[in-house]
Amino acid sequence: MRRLLVADTHDSLLFFTDRGRVFQLRAHEIPDTSRQARGIPLINLIDIEQGELVTALVTARAMDRDFMVLATKHGEVKKTALSEFESVRRNGLIAMDLESGDELVVARLAAEGDDVVAVTSDGHAVRFAVDELRSASRTSGGVRGVRLPARPGGRGTHLVSMEVVKAGEQLLTVTTNGYGKRTPVEEYPRHSRGGQGVVTHKVTDRTGPVAIARMVNPMQELIVISADGIVLRTRLDSIANVGRGSQGVQVMRVSPGDRVASIATIDMAAPAPKHGAAPVRETDGETPTTFRRRSSAPPAGGQAGKLPPPKKAPPMKGEPSPGAMPPPKTRTRGEAKKPKSMPGRGG
Repeated sequence: MRRLLVADTHDSLLFFTDRGRVFQLRAHEIPDTSRQARGIPLINLIDIEQGELVTALVTARAMDRDFMVLATKHGEVKKTALSEFESVRRNGLIAMDLESGDELVVARLAAEGDDVVAVTSDGHAVRFAVDELRSASRTSGGVRGVRLPARPGGRGTHLVSMEVVKAGEQLLTVTTNGYGKRTPVEEYPRHSRGGQGVVTHKVTDRTGPVAIARMVNPMQELIVISADGIVLRTRLDSIANVGRGSQGVQVMRVSPGDRVASIATIDMAAPAPKHGAAPVRETDGETPTTFRRRSSAPPAGGQAGKLPPPKKAPPMKGEPSPGAMPPPKTRTRGEAKKPKSMPGRGG
């Protein structure tokens, strides 16, 4: 399991593959199943080729604004108008022209004036402005976004994530061995694209290389997913908010042979109740389960503003209830039985 995304029913889902192609689906076109279900093969929904992998997934509602910023494993980036992805054929379109041996790994929505921060597997990050990137066509290639030098012990260094910077949030980094930390985004100075960046996570043999990075805030919850499909959910405020040069704390205990593959965040801010509708807590025994709103609509068959008819009082003790059978008559000892009159006889 590598991607976990929350979407609305009518959102457009853009699937970007490692070969630089893009496919499109509506969220309601994906079957709704239970949490334990295996799901259906993605090849049954989009026409990906054998061996082609989906490496980025983006939701979009309006295609007439913003840009799509793409990044590759070797550190190249590109900015394309989102309107060029409005109509995608079933067999896909070219999203980025890749160099030989390169792979598309990140796709993010960004607007003019935004900054992005690119994070590498050896724990470095570079922050630069989106305006530095020219708006390129969908079929063009990219330009250098981050330099990946051959640092000591840094063989195989590659770009793992690129996030849009938001004021007041933190950059969360999680390593393959389950170590993570949060760092305020203000600690990352803006540089020109193409630089080596600054240290964002102290990588050691104990922590392993950086696996993923996300922009987060303390009001969210974190879901960590391992390569074997193990899912862990925790609050983000339980993860240390420290400087760039630390190695973080253990967020998830990873079994031997397993590794952290992806993370997802959930916004836990509850919507304000509507006017005249007070939230009511429903409980099952003593454990609160869900919330519902008390409806102000009139009951079925009634009218607003009218009270239901009063209930009849229960019968008093000894008084028969309406519709009940009368009790059988009894006679006392010594009372003679009254003879029955025979028809046809005069008396």
